[in-house]
Amino acid sequence: MSLPRARTDSQATTTTEFVSDDHTSAGWVSAIAAALDTHTGDSRSAMASAGLDPDRLADPAARYPMTAVGRLWKLAHAEYGEGIGLEVANSLRPDGWSTLGRALRSSVTMAEFLHRCCRYGVLVTDAITVDLRRSPTADARISTRFLRPAAVDHDRIEAYMGAGLLLARQIFGGDAAPFRVDLTRPRPTEPRRWHQVFGPEIKWQASEVAVHVDAATMAAAAAGSSRIRSKVFGAAMDRELDYHPITVRARREIFRALPDSEPSLTQVAAQLFMTERTLQRRLAEEGLGFRELAELSRRQLAERYLATTGLTLSDIALLTGFSNQSNFTHAFRRWTGLPPGIWRDANTDQTV
Repeated sequence: MSLPRARTDSQATTTTEFVSDDHTSAGWVSAIAAALDTHTGDSRSAMASAGLDPDRLADPAARYPMTAVGRLWKLAHAEYGEGIGLEVANSLRPDGWSTLGRALRSSVTMAEFLHRCCRYGVLVTDAITVDLRRSPTADARISTRFLRPAAVDHDRIEAYMGAGLLLARQIFGGDAAPFRVDLTRPRPTEPRRWHQVFGPEIKWQASEVAVHVDAATMAAAAAGSSRIRSKVFGAAMDRELDYHPITVRARREIFRALPDSEPSLTQVAAQLFMTERTLQRRLAEEGLGFRELAELSRRQLAERYLATTGLTLSDIALLTGFSNQSNFTHAFRRWTGLPPGIWRDANTDQTV
């Protein structure tokens, strides 16, 4: 069971459709296909099995629904095995970052590079969120979270984080090395490939994927960088972000706030660098109010946890911003007409 889809015309995707599925750029799908071709020589069959049109890869502006991309990841994991995320990271072409790549390559400092990964990542994929937090000593912690729970989260997040670190090394050289990387997977039997991508210090079975960067690395400057060029590309990304559906951007901020708190209009507006009134107006233009979007987002996340993980109901309640299981069960009944346990029995493994 998924959220209902409203009708669309040939020019636009409706709000409800954006809420019910995420999208990722053709560049990332090309990287998965390239990794498969290296291993099996036949990515087209895998894409067809996943419900993806391989001919669309030629269009750099194309975006694929994450439901189908998730099926391709599962096929790739089954074919390649452990470490497919690293292979995808190494296979990502420079244009795989879409327009974000130009903005990242124009970054003057490592700090600017990482801030742009967080702010503009939605233009590459709606499904991953990146957060950057600075400590009092100016060290930074960049965490990555996949917004669609799935069995191969390790691979997808490691591909995204690994590709980012590889690109940073191209721009900043050895100065881009983190002092530690946290990975959620258990330590592999042969960890050499992970160390090649993430560096010598890796914490295995961490609570989340994160890169730790010291103050000196954050201040590292790119050779031949131009502040004027950086401002030009930054302004271009801001304009492109303005055209991206506000429902998608606001939903990402709602997901960021969970499970720490129930997201508020004030909090989400601040993260989007706009006033509450502007956010309400732009959401209304796309057919939703903030409260409705927050409810739809929490329901979507709850359904995905129920359908694709073995988490307990109390854990899912906390992850979706509820103070206890009773409040979560009451809300879920209101959303679907069913208790979460019964809904799970009928829908397990139907969401990728």
